Amino acid sequence: MHQIVMEIQNLENFWKTSCWLNFQTVADEIIFPDNDLVDTKAKFQQWALEEIKKIPRYESNKCGGSDDKPIFLSEVFVDNIKYGQGEGCSKKKAEKLAAENALAK
Repeated sequence: MHQIVMEIQNLENFWKTSCWLNFQTVADEIIFPDNDLVDTKAKFQQWALEEIKKIPRYESNKCGGSDDKPIFLSEVFVDNIKYGQGEGCSKKKAEKLAAENALAK
């Protein structure tokens, strides 16, 4: 009987921990939705300024999807040279992916 009680307590602790971690993840996304967006674009801008002495320019356009679920293509240029591109469900996400792809080169 003692073993069953211990198993139940372990399951309860696991459940509470899992729920808390999921809550924290969702809460962080609500409070800081574009935190990584800012970091990625800022990192690429910092690289471009240090290496090329120019600020990146993003060109974003709708490239597909529907009116309620559009897909955007973003390209990032520095001194008129394309360094990366990305697709996303918003212009911001597409720009983030373009910056990530540019940094990966």
